[in-house]
Amino acid sequence: MDKERFDKGLAKRKAVLGEAYVEKSLAQADDFNRPFQELDRMHEWELHLKGALKNGVTKDEIQAVLHQVTIYCGVPVGVECFRIARKVFAEQAAD
Repeated sequence: MDKERFDKGLAKRKAVLGEAYVEKSLAQADDFNRPFQELDRMHEWELHLKGALKNGVTKDEIQAVLHQVTIYCGVPVGVECFRIARKVFAEQAAD
């Protein structure tokens, strides 16, 4: 990967997720664990959901994605994703 593309992507990631979060994540990653860092971590889903909403993804689009998640990842994962989405939407409505 060329440095210019990497830097552009990193800047976008920091804009969406916050610089402190991205820097911490990078500090904890190495070639061995990087592919598995975010497996089965619902707090990561919450973070990415907030980033998606910040980037203009609609509630209806999130719902459509979660239906696919439920089909492909299983009902327990889908139920948990919907639960977290409801929490995030409620937090947004309160702000």
